[in-house]
Amino acid sequence: MHGKLGPNTSLDFLSGGGEMGALIRAHDWRVTPLGSPDSWPHGLKTLVGVMLGSNQPMFIAWGAERTVLYNDAYAEILARKHPAALGHDFLNVWHEIRADLLPIVSRPTGVSPSTWTTSP
Repeated sequence: MHGKLGPNTSLDFLSGGGEMGALIRAHDWRVTPLGSPDSWPHGLKTLVGVMLGSNQPMFIAWGAERTVLYNDAYAEILARKHPAALGHDFLNVWHEIRADLLPIVSRPTGVSPSTWTTSP
């Protein structure tokens, strides 16, 4: 999709990342709410770069559509849902526990207000 990634390209954040790095690079993001990776917001690019470089299971559910990106370690958690989960709505990926997840994932998108708690 992007050709060869070289130094100082706007797509450096997609380099490496094992199997998931390769799948993310090959995915046609133009058909998702995220659009082409070269137009992704800086924050998303940064998160994807960190995620792909991590050995810990990590995923990103980005935007109001909760578009899923994840790394190799999280692919193991997805099990049979991998690789079909890539680029889909997080709540649809985990449809069997959607009701439990909805209150958690709706907070950051502004659908419901965030709360702040302090210790006494």
